[in-house]
Amino acid sequence: RTMRILRVLAKLCRIRNTTPSFSTAYGPCKKTQDMIRNLGGFETAMTVLELYSSIADAEDEEVRENTTELLRLSNIFLSWFILENRENQMLAYDHIDFFIDTLDDGIQSANVVTAILKGNPELVRAIPLRTISDIADRIVKVGYNPEYLSILEAMVFIEDFEGDNNVDAQF
Repeated sequence: RTMRILRVLAKLCRIRNTTPSFSTAYGPCKKTQDMIRNLGGFETAMTVLELYSSIADAEDEEVRENTTELLRLSNIFLSWFILENRENQMLAYDHIDFFIDTLDDGIQSANVVTAILKGNPELVRAIPLRTISDIADRIVKVGYNPEYLSILEAMVFIEDFEGDNNVDAQF
């Protein structure tokens, strides 16, 4: 039941693009994002993500798999909830370390990190250079993982560039 609710919430946070886009057929629905924020949706999703620590302790494989799926669906919801919504991005930025720490755990944390930063020059500039370097190191060690590349792009790309950004940290 909870998984179904998370799927519905994620679907409600997006709308089909009316103009062609190379990156996705959907875009965020700001009205729904704002409504869910006002109803405490972000805090609820973060409470669900607190289950992360129980995965390692789960003795039953089915429980571990269900918990992992619940976390993955929470992150899918959060990525649509946060995408291109400055207020939601600011809320999520306070938890960015959790998402970065769980990048390799199969719960789609990379989508959330990308959504937190995408299109928000203030947050892009706030990313510590050490974090950018860590993502670049992961790319070198693991290879061209699309998730890492997407995060790196979000960390260094500023649309309508005016002034400093994080590009010179790596190049």
